[in-house]
Amino acid sequence: MFFSPTLGYNASGFKFHPVLFGQTHRPAPMPETHHRDSVSLDNDLKARRTTVIRQIVEELGSAKKPLFMAFDFDGTLSPFKKNPQDSFLSEENYQRFSKLIDLHQQRFGGPLAIVTGRPVEDILNFFGTDANGRSRLLGRPVLINGLHGGVVFNCETNAYELEASETQKQAISRLNESLARRDFVNRYREASGEPLYIENKQFTLAIHTKSLPKSKAQEAEAEFRQLVDELGLCNPTLPAQERFILKPGEGLLEVVPANFNKNRGLDWLLSNQAQNRHLFFIGDGETDNDGFARINRLGKDATSVFIGKPREGILAKYVVPNPKHTGDISTETEVGDRERTQVSQLNVDAAHQIIQGVLERYQG
Repeated sequence: MFFSPTLGYNASGFKFHPVLFGQTHRPAPMPETHHRDSVSLDNDLKARRTTVIRQIVEELGSAKKPLFMAFDFDGTLSPFKKNPQDSFLSEENYQRFSKLIDLHQQRFGGPLAIVTGRPVEDILNFFGTDANGRSRLLGRPVLINGLHGGVVFNCETNAYELEASETQKQAISRLNESLARRDFVNRYREASGEPLYIENKQFTLAIHTKSLPKSKAQEAEAEFRQLVDELGLCNPTLPAQERFILKPGEGLLEVVPANFNKNRGLDWLLSNQAQNRHLFFIGDGETDNDGFARINRLGKDATSVFIGKPREGILAKYVVPNPKHTGDISTETEVGDRERTQVSQLNVDAAHQIIQGVLERYQG
């Protein structure tokens, strides 16, 4: 299914964010200034991170098959933000990733992938726009596996390769309308003085409660669960293509179609893009475990990487350690919010060090 760069509509009539289609120019973001006053790496942890990153780059550089590289976005390519819509790649990191896109096409013969719970439009926007107001990813050999594995968008052809159902979209629309009728966002903002965000991704919907006091966050999530139950979205008698599940995350609760998971997207990528390739997948959260488990089945032809605080249950082959886990940090205060960003920035730094190492290995 192709998009109209003039009208901003696809064949099903859905209007996309105008920034993707040349109607609005959003300049590429400037590099961030990162404050590292409360989070730091001691010498031992720095040495361990350096060793693991070197091992990863060495394994990728000596792979017997062409690489197929897949990256999580939030907390991996870009640090977490209090408001999820404030995310972006710094210009320095964009330029490095852009070089990897070119290298991937030239040396490995195809596109690389971004695997994310986000809608496609978010990822396109977060990479900034060119002078014509188009996302800098459009026309490039990049696949976006978005909405928790529910869809795959080909940036080069400007078309979806894997789509979700209209029934799922209509169910989320009903949920969003019900939240609006309850004045859900304003009630919790007025009660706590802190913002609650609703992220409507058309086929999934999330409430972000990280900024609320703990008691109010629990209250909001309980009300949200009750509404989802009243609408019958998680009814176990519904077929998988119509049924939803509630998926908790770090400071959020999301309604996701039951047939959406990162394995769905990875299975499509493996079948259509990554056959006879050495697969690399990197992420920072427990939600990436499905992906780690899936590609680990490829044995020596796979490199799975978790970046974050080491803990039980992580299935990745390699762990690039971080002193803290972002999910353990309360963002009820400005200090906590800044600390969470700093911790996730350490993860992002490690991911981009791996990218830089791959560039040097294959370009050098």
